[in-house]
Amino acid sequence: MRWTWIAAMYVAAIATAPSAERVPIRLGDPLERFDRLKAGTRTYLRYSISADGVPEAIDIQTKEVRFEEHDGRRLVRIVQRWDGPKGSLRLDSLAEAGTLRPLTHQRDLHKDGAVRREGFRFHPDRIVGIDDQPDNVRKDFAIASPVPAFNFEIDLETFAALPLRMGAGFEIPFYHPGGGAPTPYLF
Repeated sequence: MRWTWIAAMYVAAIATAPSAERVPIRLGDPLERFDRLKAGTRTYLRYSISADGVPEAIDIQTKEVRFEEHDGRRLVRIVQRWDGPKGSLRLDSLAEAGTLRPLTHQRDLHKDGAVRREGFRFHPDRIVGIDDQPDNVRKDFAIASPVPAFNFEIDLETFAALPLRMGAGFEIPFYHPGGGAPTPYLF
């Protein structure tokens, strides 16, 4: 199941709710509940339900949240590993603590004994491939970002930091590293 499909379901549900309060979440603003994001490791089993109602494992996802200091700045690193029968995926996302403003994102796909590496750097007005990262197949990537966007690969951590309340729908500009233009989603 693709996360964009899940996002579309939320967009439709909130957009049609007559009393939903629309709350814009702007990249760079302090996230009200950022303190809910705790260091540690969590493991999830992702599965789907077959047409006859039988659960079928897709993969095991492990997420580790770490807080780090770099050049006097407090940052959060979120390392994910997705292991399944067709290979594994490792994601390494670095963002500002307190705002989750993305700084870098690396994706390593391990399949059939080979590794495909993609690395991205987030700027306020664009997202680019990291040109000095070894083996980065997306080093020449560049896309404009008219509105600074959150990293969609750390959406669950972003959701945990939102000022949740009944009747609120959150408009969040998200970007999937390496994809099309950043898009605002309503959750």
